[in-house]
Amino acid sequence: MEQTQGPERKRRTVSRASRLKKRKARLNFLIMLGIAAAVVLIILITPKEPLRRATYTVATENGETGEPVNEVVGAYEGLVISEIMPANSAAVTDENGNYGDWVEIWNSTNREINL
Repeated sequence: MEQTQGPERKRRTVSRASRLKKRKARLNFLIMLGIAAAVVLIILITPKEPLRRATYTVATENGETGEPVNEVVGAYEGLVISEIMPANSAAVTDENGNYGDWVEIWNSTNREINL
């Protein structure tokens, strides 16, 4: 009687192990599918053009400032911050040989803009 139970249990164990492998493979596939769907969704949602929006504050003669106004500022429309180096320690030197922080602003228009 023990001999017949031994092979049956072994078959059940192998069968259970193969079912667990299949479940794990399906779960991994679903996880990868979910990640791929999230990446595609992010690509579709993100804007294709950079947002070009400026914020300015209106002040009175007394120096009192109001709330910041969030709208496209006509005089500065076309300016784009293209590069920023906030911790320049070895990349680009200035005219004195120092490693200063810098910001590059690009004028994407054909007209001069007074900063």
